Amino acid sequence: MVSLHTFVETVLPTDPLVRRRVASLRRILLQQWANLYERVFSAYGAHLRLDRGITFNDLAQKFSTIACGAFVRSQTRDDADSSTDGDMLGQLVVDLLPAFITISTAEIETRRPQQPAAEKY
Repeated sequence: MVSLHTFVETVLPTDPLVRRRVASLRRILLQQWANLYERVFSAYGAHLRLDRGITFNDLAQKFSTIACGAFVRSQTRDDADSSTDGDMLGQLVVDLLPAFITISTAEIETRRPQQPAAEKY
């Protein structure tokens, strides 16, 4: 599905119908990611850094941009190189988290949930 989305968006970037549908789909998906980040980070006691002035939607947009770039890059690589993209994506997220969330890099692998993640359907 991601490949089809990327293909359509790349081949027909100025088509008004494509732009509206892609924007609508992106908003829906980003909101779902933002909801997930808020539930999970809150459960771990890691909250947004208020001094950055961002929302969970902003965070979802940033992570999505990084993931899309890694996806596009992976499409032009041999299978032997594809794990590098996954590793790089994970490391980028780990490196960026302390800039936006109240957690240090050292705590990322050791912090345990402080409360159950709220279920939201």
